[in-house]
Amino acid sequence: MMRPLSSAKKARGGRAVSRQGDVMERFRRFLDRPEEKRDASGDRPEWIYRGILLRSDREVLKSSFDLALERWKRYGFEVGANRRRELELQLFRDFQRRFVLSGLENPPPKQDILTWFALMRHYLVAARLLDFSYSPYVALFMAIRQLLEDGGESRGCAVIAIRRNVFDRALQASPPGSPKKLQVDIDRIRANDTEAFKSLFILNRNLLQPIIYPVMPYDLNRRLALQQGLFLCPSHIGLSFQENFDRFFTGLRAAGKWEGEYYDVIQFDSDACAAGLKHAFDELHRMNIYDISLFPDMEGYARSLMTRMPLHYEIATGKEHGWPFYEKYLERLKQL
Repeated sequence: MMRPLSSAKKARGGRAVSRQGDVMERFRRFLDRPEEKRDASGDRPEWIYRGILLRSDREVLKSSFDLALERWKRYGFEVGANRRRELELQLFRDFQRRFVLSGLENPPPKQDILTWFALMRHYLVAARLLDFSYSPYVALFMAIRQLLEDGGESRGCAVIAIRRNVFDRALQASPPGSPKKLQVDIDRIRANDTEAFKSLFILNRNLLQPIIYPVMPYDLNRRLALQQGLFLCPSHIGLSFQENFDRFFTGLRAAGKWEGEYYDVIQFDSDACAAGLKHAFDELHRMNIYDISLFPDMEGYARSLMTRMPLHYEIATGKEHGWPFYEKYLERLKQL
């Protein structure tokens, strides 16, 4: 199970990560893992990253499908676990139909479910996939950007790190109760076998417990490529993403299939780190990590207007907004 935030600073063998100080300096220390050498298999640990908002005392991984279910529940529309697959299928079919009719771009093959899931995420339709990046700095940008757009409702942001190669190592050992054919299906999915993806992740054949696995659509869109992105896909849509994640790794540990660390997190309190977050956002812009470079389309430009709102406020009122990097940001936008 994921650690509560109160104990997250003990990650990676107890090396402390404090809440105070310069954000970028702390973040680079977080990324520096001098104690990590090649393990017995000869593999060097590889990490993937995701930026999130902090809304409670425990960081939780939620897909857009999970978030949609939570919103609907607040309005009295509760979907039980046994009906979630049916709801996902309906969303999937409706999206396919409308996408083809729109003529926006060439649709992928109808049976390529993974690519359709990725398109649903691209167009902000509720989907089971969860975005990660091989770049920790892209994840940090996403975390701060969400905090800017949140309007002060969250108490901060965080970057979650997960060992990428833990998934392959774990599945090579075969989760308890899963037949050996599971590894064959995973190998076929790596080779972009659409039927194998459907069999494992939609129909749950050869699975007796949930799994999580990194996936990449065969037709990689430009946005995903620029963000150095990939997706984590849960197998059981009747469970939340977090439940899939916890059961997968809990089962592996219980069976003695995995002993090492696979998860880490660094958090930034919005009050304690306000100045540091501003400077970090400015430095990320200088590293060419900002809205337009990561979302190179009209939709991305429109979304960038949200993070530019403090600048518009200063222009309109003459009051200083305290985020000096917005001037540089606007200058860069004018050069595009």
